[in-house]
Amino acid sequence: MILVTVERDRRGRVAAFHIAGHAGYAGKGRDIVCAAVSAVAQTAVLGVRRVAGLPVEVRQTDGELAFALTGSSPGDSAVGQGILEAMLLGIGEIAATYPECIAIEEQATKAGDNVNLQLFAHKKGMGSSRNGRDSTAKRLGVKSHDGQLIKA
Repeated sequence: MILVTVERDRRGRVAAFHIAGHAGYAGKGRDIVCAAVSAVAQTAVLGVRRVAGLPVEVRQTDGELAFALTGSSPGDSAVGQGILEAMLLGIGEIAATYPECIAIEEQATKAGDNVNLQLFAHKKGMGSSRNGRDSTAKRLGVKSHDGQLIKA
């Protein structure tokens, strides 16, 4: 499961977000839910940096993205906040379509308006051989073995 944690400042503005885990919808490299969340979040990071021109702190590893606005009053940018709120709308729509794959949590910042990326707790996504499916596989199709010819 992908866990999205959003931290808001006292005025309700997005100050930081942390995305961790894997959706488990499909195998690594083929998971459309992970790809969608990654694309939306990384586009938001680029937009806040390049369009809004805000200073940010970003940490990215395999299966994890942590983002925090930095500076004296980074949340004052209407453009930056618009980009971040649009990101949350997009991830929210993905979560509505794949609720078994994504969880979103919102919380107030822990230390006023200043956010430190080390405040985020890392929660490892829980794997499952069922990958969020409620029904058993139908196993449609014909199987072939090594060396067998298949007539089309």
